[in-house]
Amino acid sequence: MFRKVLVLTLLLSLVISLVACSKASTSTATSTVTQTSTVTKTGTTSVSTSGPTTTVVNSTTNFVVNIPFITPKNDGVLNGLPADVLATFNNAPYEVRKSAYENFAKKDPPWTIDLVQFMAGPSGFDEQTSAIEGDIAIYQKAGLIKSYTKYIANADLNTQLQQFQTCVEKGADLILLNPGSDSAFTDLITQAYNKGIVVVTISTAIDNPYSMAGTPNQPYFNSLEIAQMISYLKGKGHILAVEGIAGHPSNVGNRAGFHAVADNYPGVTYDVINGDWDSSVAKAQALQYFATHPGSIDGIYEQANMFQGCIEALQQAGRPLVPVTFSNPEIYAIVFAHQNQGKPGWVTMGSANSQLEDGDICFRVGIATLMGFGPKFNQFMSLPPIINDANLADWYKPSYSLSDTLDAVPPTDLFMPESLLDKMFDRPVVLPAPTVYHVVSATAPGAH
Repeated sequence: MFRKVLVLTLLLSLVISLVACSKASTSTATSTVTQTSTVTKTGTTSVSTSGPTTTVVNSTTNFVVNIPFITPKNDGVLNGLPADVLATFNNAPYEVRKSAYENFAKKDPPWTIDLVQFMAGPSGFDEQTSAIEGDIAIYQKAGLIKSYTKYIANADLNTQLQQFQTCVEKGADLILLNPGSDSAFTDLITQAYNKGIVVVTISTAIDNPYSMAGTPNQPYFNSLEIAQMISYLKGKGHILAVEGIAGHPSNVGNRAGFHAVADNYPGVTYDVINGDWDSSVAKAQALQYFATHPGSIDGIYEQANMFQGCIEALQQAGRPLVPVTFSNPEIYAIVFAHQNQGKPGWVTMGSANSQLEDGDICFRVGIATLMGFGPKFNQFMSLPPIINDANLADWYKPSYSLSDTLDAVPPTDLFMPESLLDKMFDRPVVLPAPTVYHVVSATAPGAH
């Protein structure tokens, strides 16, 4: 669901998330993305950094699109940060603060860990849960977890609030929360903190000083997606924007990234529909849109998990193929892009906001905090890589098919390598066991 280009390099050594335009060229294009302090070439896309503004340039059109560095509200904690850490906070939707858990008293294992998930499905929620439970299984086998309980609220906020209250009352050590609201949990999270419970929210930050968020930079990856399309379409044209659940915090963040770029290009117009991060819903809404809007579109921007529905709507409506952005990415999107490389109307434009990695990062942040390594911030953001026609082969697997419903498996440590996470804690983080998407470099000697 909330996914959200650059290639911040596989080591994230790079620094520093609709719309678009007239008829696109049918040739395969390349993009240049400029950022702050390094230059990295990734097939069709080169990424470099020269100041706070990210620049995306398609090699066919040579049309420059700028993604501004928008400094989020903060309490001064961003001052003097290494460039790669500062980059992760571009346009962060919530205030970035010093973590209230920086001096958290170390808790020795085994731990009690609870997951409070807003819903099961669309696939993004399920994949977060899958990654976390994969990590839980590893830690249980190592004798590090005393008990684990999963709560699913079935998209009912009142139910989720009650479930969270239960976790607080029973005294969990760590609560992993994917909140259905960014404001309703404020008092409960404060209660949890006062009881010595670590709370890490998944994919969505909460404006509460006593929570931490492990989340992709949703505004930024959406900026990267739409910037690729605007550059390819030369800054003029009409786009169909397929958003998630209206009002959901992740949708708000995704929209912020889209508008940070699109609003600077008056030649781009767009219509918005809500697909609720569900391909079947997106398909139905897109078909309804096509039936009532006979004019042409030059591309489709979809936030996440709706790529298949957008493609099937184009096909069923008899519309010509146009570029469709994607994130996460879904296996369907990777296979479709692979099968259509070089065909008229198609250019691969994606980023990788992996919900699998999101769950894994939140688990790692929570465990590192329990171990007393001292988190510096209330948010732990990762910057997604770009996926384009040049590096598509790095994601494609012959075993993948259009019938697969999950996201493509990302390379290990692509989003939050140990080198980046270490800079976000007071002391280098050494976990007591590996996780599904992270290989521990050594056995944890314990926090100081």
